[in-house]
Amino acid sequence: MTENNITAILIDIEDNKMKAVSQLRILRFCRGLSQDDVSRLSGVDPALVSRVERGVRISLRARAAIAGALGLSVAQLFPETTEEEEGDDE
Repeated sequence: MTENNITAILIDIEDNKMKAVSQLRILRFCRGLSQDDVSRLSGVDPALVSRVERGVRISLRARAAIAGALGLSVAQLFPETTEEEEGDDE
């Protein structure tokens, strides 16, 4: 199974909170990245990476940085993000 297949499967999970938490952790694992690696690549504090993996909601700016560092859109990695939020500048 390729990383793209894993991403597609995770996007289909029903529970949005579980989807966001699981997807970040699993994608990180698939790419052999630590939380510190994601932090360094995204410029986001390591504590925020840990928080989002535990299901704590973080700012749109931080979500965008993490998603971008993994080559994904915010909507792909954090499907609970609303269109209204995407229009906000946090």
